[in-house]
Amino acid sequence: MTTSRVGLSFIVWCMPLLISIATLSIGLSAQPPWKLLTSYPRDCGQMGAATSPDGRRAVTIGWWGSMYFSSDSGKTWSLRMTGIFENIESVAYYSDSGIAVVAQNGSVLLSTDEFRTWRRIRVDAADELTRVRRVKHNTLLCLSRSGVVYRSQDGGQNWSAVYRGTAPLRDVAIAPDGRALAVGEGGIVIMSRDAGLSWFQTAGRAPDTVRLLRAAFVRDSTWMIAGDTSYLARTTNEGATWNTREPIPSKAGRMFTVRAMAFNDSGDGLILHNNMYIPDGFLSITRDGGDTWDRARASTILSNDAMVLTDIAFFPGSVTGIMSGVLQERVSWIRLWDEGVWIDRFNKESRYSDDRNNDKEPLFYLRSNNGSYLLGRDHQKVQMVTEYSPVDDRVIRQWKENDSSFRVVFDSTGFPICTIRWRYYGADKLNDRQMVIYADSVFRSDSGAKYFGRLLRTDDGGATWQTHHVEMLHSAAEPNRTFWKSASEGLIQRRGHQWFSFTTDGGASWKTKAQSKDYDSLLVELVTADSTAFIGIGRRSADGRNELLRSADGLEWELLLSDVPVGRRVIKNGTFMLILARDAIYSLDIAADGSWAKLTRRCDSDGKDSGPDGLSCFAQDVLVTMRAGGSMMISKDSGCTMVGPLQDPLLDYLRSNRMSILNSLFAINDVVYLAFGKGHIAKGVINMATVGVEDYGDITTNPPYPNPAATTTSIRVGWYVTVPPSTLTLKVYNQLGQEVRDLTRELRMRAEGLASVVTFDTSELPPGVYYAVTRAGNTLSTQQIMVQR
Repeated sequence: MTTSRVGLSFIVWCMPLLISIATLSIGLSAQPPWKLLTSYPRDCGQMGAATSPDGRRAVTIGWWGSMYFSSDSGKTWSLRMTGIFENIESVAYYSDSGIAVVAQNGSVLLSTDEFRTWRRIRVDAADELTRVRRVKHNTLLCLSRSGVVYRSQDGGQNWSAVYRGTAPLRDVAIAPDGRALAVGEGGIVIMSRDAGLSWFQTAGRAPDTVRLLRAAFVRDSTWMIAGDTSYLARTTNEGATWNTREPIPSKAGRMFTVRAMAFNDSGDGLILHNNMYIPDGFLSITRDGGDTWDRARASTILSNDAMVLTDIAFFPGSVTGIMSGVLQERVSWIRLWDEGVWIDRFNKESRYSDDRNNDKEPLFYLRSNNGSYLLGRDHQKVQMVTEYSPVDDRVIRQWKENDSSFRVVFDSTGFPICTIRWRYYGADKLNDRQMVIYADSVFRSDSGAKYFGRLLRTDDGGATWQTHHVEMLHSAAEPNRTFWKSASEGLIQRRGHQWFSFTTDGGASWKTKAQSKDYDSLLVELVTADSTAFIGIGRRSADGRNELLRSADGLEWELLLSDVPVGRRVIKNGTFMLILARDAIYSLDIAADGSWAKLTRRCDSDGKDSGPDGLSCFAQDVLVTMRAGGSMMISKDSGCTMVGPLQDPLLDYLRSNRMSILNSLFAINDVVYLAFGKGHIAKGVINMATVGVEDYGDITTNPPYPNPAATTTSIRVGWYVTVPPSTLTLKVYNQLGQEVRDLTRELRMRAEGLASVVTFDTSELPPGVYYAVTRAGNTLSTQQIMVQR
């Protein structure tokens, strides 16, 4: 916000708003933070690597705040999930055990105990740091996107700006005697001869069109720099002149980007370079101080491996080092041969070991009707369902059928003739003794694969299982939808939702019927509150209208309501369904036995939560929505006013980095579970006290005063000059989303400059919670009002 955009009067009345935002921040920090429950090592890609000055320790850093540590010169490694949900791509040792990591918001993280504990030091909150490097004991340099070099000589506790440029700086290399060379965008090269205290531009530089990304000290007055695109250069005179080099002479003219570059103390060097457009990737080696290069040879490095490797670091005084990667190989130990282009490489942490020894990513996540949650997973080629407590996330029970493993069948000569495997894709815990698991049994031979749908059931807590065949029950097309009225009566909607199967004997026998041709689609949504019927919504083939339907067995359906709006449907319980449509928010109140239903238009909607590219659920009385792109919003009036996005380190990380696939969103009481990506599940508490940080846009609504209110309260609204007052509306809603007062006329009549103050009469309202909602186009701002007497 700048004074050029708003008037002085706006700044004066905005002060209470700033105080209120500070109050909100305090309230938010008091909320329990979101927690990542499962993060599978296979998805912990590593972005940067560093070795300690004594040559004993090493670290790599990467996704989800993951770090790998070694204390035996790279021979063995251990993974630590630090809970630092930020972009961390640069790391350095400032002492034999002290580690500095570049973090967000212009800060570094410091630790001396392998990040069991750490401190956050703010370097410059208005800047974005790009690289950290050790100059000498306890002396560090940090580069920034704004072109600043920051220096610390007390192990990162205090920092000062020692150079200010205009181009973003990307990397800095350090010589043993303290000389430093930094590079950045626009071909800039700067140098320091006094351990980073003072800097000057070198006489030579790269072309202005080159974005320099990497720098390395070789020996004496020899340095190397590399950039995007296809730039690798060497100087032997402290940067007075630079001469380009080819990383692979036989591939001269090939386009490439250097991702990592490192030299050992003998002047032998390695670079990782790739071309993501072809795509290809290579590791090149030099044995003469960077003058000539050739492709490095290793029996364990392929071109597709080099595409996903990210960083290289040598141990001091050694021909050994480490490499980090983001997909197949996260940590590798390397050793240069005495001469030539061959190197040894040993994978220390890779996804291959995950496939052999660790859990694969979960196959499904879901809520149990008994107040716990379930994860289905493949553990050492055995399928199992694990039940967790929502209180402390401890394992309550594991349910598995003993025959749910991968098997190879051999003939009499020992030749494999077929394979048989299982795949669980759903489960229902009916009670403490009864579990139903839905599975594929896949028989694969030379003639192809055959799927045999199975329902596995136990009535004695998993001691024994019954296997029931269900025709066409498999997940080849779409996941099946299952609903149980009781332990004996269940409905499966199968095969692309086009078939229904109903059982009255717990799955031993089934009645099956195809979906009526009167409907293009018919989706079962819920079981009625008294567990006597199923409720579904069908789209008529003739005119495309949606209808609310009821069925006692899922085979024969009767009409309850016509013209049900199209939108995302959120079930609160067996008697309430919320429909988030493009134009409005609707609710369906359904009788306990499903004999009648009532449709209500609650309020207008901006349509942001109406599509299929997001997820919604109720956490008790709070609507929670995860939008495409990762923003989590909440509503305390069933969607009429959405507040957010919620601020939390984990949610911020999901929104800015990793949120690509949303698997499921469900709640157990006020605890919300979000499953996403490759095997991750996170939890957070959402309740009526949860504080959301609003996306204010161009309008702001100040906290009403007094609040709580007995008879009247004042509501102050402000807006930017870009908002015409004629577009503003101010309405008050109750907790059900029902409008109780329209204050738009008073708001516009009392507008002065860029603000308006409205007196709201609460004397006739019953005590409770209300929401003042200001709108301008698609932008809204909300404040809560408490009425007490």
